[in-house]
Amino acid sequence: MLMPSQRRRPKRPLPETEAGPARGPGRPMKRASELKPSRKARTEHAKRLHSQMSGSMMTSSTSSAGAQPDAAQGRLSLSHLETLPVELIQHIFFLSFEVNMARASPQLARVLSKPSIYKALVLFAYFDEPADKIPVETHHFLPAEYRQISLDEKMRLQRAILGCKWFTLDLFKSCMPILSRLQMVEEWHWEHRSEALLDMSLEGHGLVAGPSQDPGEQAEFLQSVAALPSLDDQAGMERHFFATLEPAAVAASFSVVGSDPQHPNHQHPDAPVQSQTGQGSSSQVVGPIGARNTLPRIMRWTCSVDTHGRLHKTPEQGISILAARVFPDHILRGSPWTELKLELVQLLRQGMRFLARDHVLDISATALFEGMASAIRERNETALLVLLELHYATMRFDPSHDPDWFQGTTPPVPKGPDRYFVGPLAHPLPVELFHLAVKKHTGTHVHWHSGVEDRDRDHNHNHKSDVSSSHGHGAKESTSAATTTPARVLTLLLREGIDSIQSDDKILTRWAAHTLNLPVDSTQSFSSASSSSATAPAPAPASASQSSLSFERSLARWLLDFMSGTNTDVTHHLPPTEPLFVNGRLSSRLSDLGGEGSASSLTATLFPNTSFTEEIGYLTHGEDGEDVVRARDGEPCG
Repeated sequence: MLMPSQRRRPKRPLPETEAGPARGPGRPMKRASELKPSRKARTEHAKRLHSQMSGSMMTSSTSSAGAQPDAAQGRLSLSHLETLPVELIQHIFFLSFEVNMARASPQLARVLSKPSIYKALVLFAYFDEPADKIPVETHHFLPAEYRQISLDEKMRLQRAILGCKWFTLDLFKSCMPILSRLQMVEEWHWEHRSEALLDMSLEGHGLVAGPSQDPGEQAEFLQSVAALPSLDDQAGMERHFFATLEPAAVAASFSVVGSDPQHPNHQHPDAPVQSQTGQGSSSQVVGPIGARNTLPRIMRWTCSVDTHGRLHKTPEQGISILAARVFPDHILRGSPWTELKLELVQLLRQGMRFLARDHVLDISATALFEGMASAIRERNETALLVLLELHYATMRFDPSHDPDWFQGTTPPVPKGPDRYFVGPLAHPLPVELFHLAVKKHTGTHVHWHSGVEDRDRDHNHNHKSDVSSSHGHGAKESTSAATTTPARVLTLLLREGIDSIQSDDKILTRWAAHTLNLPVDSTQSFSSASSSSATAPAPAPASASQSSLSFERSLARWLLDFMSGTNTDVTHHLPPTEPLFVNGRLSSRLSDLGGEGSASSLTATLFPNTSFTEEIGYLTHGEDGEDVVRARDGEPCG
C-alpha cells in the first residue's frame, strides 16, 4: 500500500505581539580539548608527573655515583627510617618501646613483626631486674640488646603489648620458662652471696633444710633439694627453686596429691591438696601455669646459722616471674568471658601476688565492676569469683594510704560511726551489681548511675568484640554451672560487698519477699530465666530444685534480718572491730556457732568457711600478705 509522501509542515510565524524580542545565538559548545578530563585520566596524569619528578630527583642524586635509575626508584619512595638496615631499625624500636612504630608503614611492619621480637618485648615487660649488680643472661633477649628499664617504662610496655593483636595467651605461656630461668639466675646469685657472707660450706652435714627451731616432716625432702645446684643444671635449678608444678626429678615419685610413696608424710610444697570443703580438684590447685608446667613464682631460700654452727636454709618467700603491674580495661571487662580470657586474668593476678618490690598496680575500678556485671549477665560464677578476689586484693583501704583516717588501735579501726563488715574499701561494690543479680526474678530494670548508658541492655551490644579476636581469647566461652541462681550470685556479692547494701533497698527487699512467697514446687532458676543463652540447660531434678529453693529462702530470710538489724548472729556474736568477711571467708566467731539445724547456725550454713583465694585454687605458698598494692602515685588503686 503506497503511503503519501511526508512533508515537513511549514512553521507558522507568530504574531509580532506574541513573539517578544528577538533572541541572539546561544553560547558555543566547547571543543573536546577544553572538556574536564575523567578521573582515570587525571589519576594517570598525576602518576606520570610523579614519575617524572622522581626520575629527575633520582638522576640528580645518583649521577655522581653512576647508579641505575630503575634500581634506586623503589628505595627513594621510602622514608629515611625505612631505608635503614633491619638491625638498626630493630635497635631503634627496642630503645623506644613504641609498639605503634610497626603500624607506621608496611615496611616497618615486615621488619618488626617477628616472634623473636614479640618474646623480647614480653621479657622486658615482665622481668624484674635485680636491684644490685647481679649478672643477667642477656642472650634470652636477642635480637634486643638487654638494658635495665624504669618502672614507668615497664608499666607502659605492659599496657602496650596487652593491647596488641599478636599478644596471645599461648605466647605469654611460652615465655614463662624463660622468665623463670631469668629469675632463678638472679636468685641463685643472691643465695650464693648469702652463703658466702655466712662463710659456710655446703659439703658434709653442715646443711640443714627447714626452720632451725622445728624442721618438720618435710625436712628430708627439703634436704635433697636445698643444696645450691650449678647454673648449668636446669633440672636441678627447677627443683631447688620449686619452679615447676612437677619437677622432672620428683614427678615420678609423687602421686596425684603430692605425697612421696616411700615417705608418705613428706609432701611437696606445691603438691595439690583438697580444700577444706572436700571439693578440691588436683587439676586446679595452683591456678593456670605456663609452658612446661612453669609456675608463676619461684621460692627464695633464706639462710641462717644455728648455735651448733650449722647452716639452715628454708624456702619461705615466693618471687614472681611475672611482674604484672597493669590490668587493662578491655581485659577486665570480659563481655563475653571466655576460659582463655579468664586464664589470662588469673595469670596476671598470680604474677601480682608474688611481687618482691615496687608493689604498684594500674587498674580501673570502673572496668572491674563492668567485668563483674558481664559475669553476672552470663551467669559465670567462676569469672565473678576471680574478679571479687581481685577486688579484695587491690581495693582495700590500707592504713598506710591515709593514717589520719584510722584510729590508733591494733588493728587500726576506721574513724566515724560506720560499721564495716568487710572492711574499708577505696571502691566498694556498686549496689547495682546486687540489683542486676536479682532483676530477672523481680522484673526490675537496673540503671547504672553513669549518666550515659543503661547497663541493663543486652551485653552482646555493650562492648566491642575485638578483645576476643585480637588476643585469641574468644575461641571457647567459659562454662558455668547450669544451676546458677540469684541466691548463689548474691552469696558471692555479699561476701565482698555487704557494706554496700542499705537498709531501705527496695529492689533487694522486693526480691527477698518474692522469694519467700514462692510456692514449694517452684523450679524457677536463674539459668532458665535468661533467654539469651544459645541452648537451654537440661531441667534439674526435683530434689535439686527444692534444695536450691530452700537455699534461696534461707538467704532471703537472712538478708531481710540483716537489713532490718535483727540478725542476732551478727549483732550479738561479732565484735564491732571485727569484720564479718575477710577475702570472702566468714568470721571464725560465726562459723562455729550452734549445731546443725539451730537458728544461730544459719549464717554458717549460708556462707562457706573458705576464702575466695581457696575456692579458686590459687597457689599461695610463699605469699607475703602484708604488702598491699597501691597506685603509681601512692593512692589506693582504682
